[in-house]
Amino acid sequence: MLPDSIPYLTDAGNVLGDTLQLLARGRAQHGDLFAIRREGPIFSRAAECVGVVAAFGIDNQRTVLSDIESFSLPISAAENMKLPKNLINLNRSLHSMRGAEHATQKRLLIGMLNSMEPLHQSVWSALEGATAKWATEPINLVSRMRELILHTSLGALFGEGLADTLQLAMLLQTYFHLRREATSEGGCANREIVAELVEVGNVLDSELRLFIRSCRSSSAVSPGVLSTLARDFRLTDDEIVGHMNVFFISTTEPVAIALSWILLMLSQLPELRVELRNELRETLDGAAPSAAGMNKLVLLDRVINETMRVLPPNALMVRITTKPAPLNGVLLPARCEVVLSPFISHRDETSFPRANDFSPDRWRGTAPSSYIYFPFGAGGHSCVGRSIAIDIVKTVLAFLFPRFTLLLAGNQEIDSAIRIQFLPRPDPRVSFHPVCSPDLPKPGAITGPLAKLLNLPNKVAA
Repeated sequence: MLPDSIPYLTDAGNVLGDTLQLLARGRAQHGDLFAIRREGPIFSRAAECVGVVAAFGIDNQRTVLSDIESFSLPISAAENMKLPKNLINLNRSLHSMRGAEHATQKRLLIGMLNSMEPLHQSVWSALEGATAKWATEPINLVSRMRELILHTSLGALFGEGLADTLQLAMLLQTYFHLRREATSEGGCANREIVAELVEVGNVLDSELRLFIRSCRSSSAVSPGVLSTLARDFRLTDDEIVGHMNVFFISTTEPVAIALSWILLMLSQLPELRVELRNELRETLDGAAPSAAGMNKLVLLDRVINETMRVLPPNALMVRITTKPAPLNGVLLPARCEVVLSPFISHRDETSFPRANDFSPDRWRGTAPSSYIYFPFGAGGHSCVGRSIAIDIVKTVLAFLFPRFTLLLAGNQEIDSAIRIQFLPRPDPRVSFHPVCSPDLPKPGAITGPLAKLLNLPNKVAA
């Protein structure tokens, strides 16, 4: 059981439906460590869980994120649902490993990624084709960004030279969305969803193994992240399949959500849009960026950092203690669920004064510790694909802003939801207009819970 010295949040209410507000209230009342539940799990569904605590503050976050032997990730949803072994393997990547296995494979993957050329040239070329027929009618922003990233990432992730990579990418995306549906609130997926998940998972497993064989047998495949991984004979096929599935999702879905939040914020900030467009024109002049050119986009970097501070796609992180582990001066028992929240951490007034203000200028100084600002995680299980994700985000924004003006299609009440990722709800309706358009519609304004969450300077008026 949890130590009695840990303060208990007695008014927890609907934890799954009100998670971030509950965590913010708990920290304000009880400080950097408090209990949410005295028995049983909330987010991990871990067996024999002794309770749930929330941990905040740089010291606690450093301890939990850096000690992956004591604070492990929960078992995968596939294991929890007792899916077949090949589907459990689909989710077995670095996040499922510890000890020597984790260290060895992480070094291998980082070395492989560091040896690759930057991806922005490939993404840029794909963007030219993907946006050529964009119309000005309102569309759903998150859906459009998912579609855009799916198509523009093909060459960067799969390489060029093999047929049917789009179908494989769509299969990977379908499997992810089915798994999210099967592990939604309460985790009580109906039999039809689980049956469809197993069916799609079996097909995906077979197609990924076929992709590996095709990459190894063809000399015509140009380098991509996944095609390069497929040719690495230091890994078994099972290991490659797990890494490929997880890597694809971690460099597409969070990227699409991050882009959605960034574009949504900029739809409200016309003056910042002008500044950003001027930087892009002066630096790139409409041409595909070089690595040096990308590094000069300092305002774009600040906008990305600030949006991922206030609206991180990864708003919650969960760990399980594998043994008794000290934290914040108390000894947590084994099988304790520990909840971290970048969303709450990024609003720490000590590290981020006027934390609810959307202010890219705060990134002019020294970057904060990776244990207080951690949209991609930190420590042993930090995302190895971070640089690729940021490269894709920057490239898409650098391409879109000199060419399109994004407007919210009328005033809209927008909230947020956690569905593995932290995303806007409902999916905002927006329209993309060519920059040269003489007559733009009146821009819509964000209202509702999201408008109350942030202070946006010089924003569009409702």
